[in-house]
Amino acid sequence: MIKRRLSQILITLTLGVSIVHPVFAQDNSLVAPEVLDLDDPFARDIKRASELATRGVDLPIPSGALNPDVRRGAALDGVSDRQVAPASLYRVVGLAVAGGRDTGQIYSSSNQMMTRGNKPKLPYIRLGSYQSEAEARQVAIDLRVLLSDMLGAHFILRQPGDGSTILDIGPAPSIEFVDRYCEIIRTNGRGLQQDCYAELEYPEIEPLETFTSTAMLRLARTAIRELIQDQGTFDLEDTSNQTLLVKEGDMLGVGSHMVTKIVSDGVMLVSEEGNIDILSLNYLPESAASLTAAPAPAETFETDGGENNNDAN
Repeated sequence: MIKRRLSQILITLTLGVSIVHPVFAQDNSLVAPEVLDLDDPFARDIKRASELATRGVDLPIPSGALNPDVRRGAALDGVSDRQVAPASLYRVVGLAVAGGRDTGQIYSSSNQMMTRGNKPKLPYIRLGSYQSEAEARQVAIDLRVLLSDMLGAHFILRQPGDGSTILDIGPAPSIEFVDRYCEIIRTNGRGLQQDCYAELEYPEIEPLETFTSTAMLRLARTAIRELIQDQGTFDLEDTSNQTLLVKEGDMLGVGSHMVTKIVSDGVMLVSEEGNIDILSLNYLPESAASLTAAPAPAETFETDGGENNNDAN
């Protein structure tokens, strides 16, 4: 009886082994499959990280970068004078900065119901919703002190009817401008204001002439020497003296920089990525030397008397 029982156990174990063993003999073995070419994994349709981050769009040129593909010389013929060089290669000649009562006043919305067809909706800089008008007004007062001449419009308090108060600045030149200007608010607001985005609203009693500061710029001599170059196509001296007038909301330079705020000491540029650069009004004077490459030194000849003479005779 015991021998018969042991025989059954051995048979069971043998069957168990015979059932498990074929798993290692199938195609799903531990042997590595044929290895694909790993020299270029992206050949197998693997998305590059940069493509995922930028959706396949090239990143804008930094404000001071001389991209090797940027146009030079005669290729610049007919190009707008505000798009021939990186933004940092422009120099501030003069400023006209709006201030005082032109910006920073606080207006309460009349809560008038606007009907379609009477006024266009305009972009405003929305700073958030607050539980009371007093709280929203205090934020406006604090920001007016912190931002100072970086303000270019007025504050508007709106009552949506639920007891809260919405705080806006505006109107703004464009929705794209709001995105750039919000970076200035976040950077200079000392953490007071992080909520900032564009919202379309009907204007009411607030002034509509906003962000009216202007600046007069010219090309740096470095840009003329390294980019314009072609004396046969351009008058380099006249180009160095030519000025252009820009206002807040204008694009400037090769790339994605916008003239976002003009202040008393320069022009604030904000890129598409939110980087803030400043073209200062106060910069080191540039040399008035030739705008072209320096000529090679004249060849000298030694006379019998041992003196140097530039005369070839």
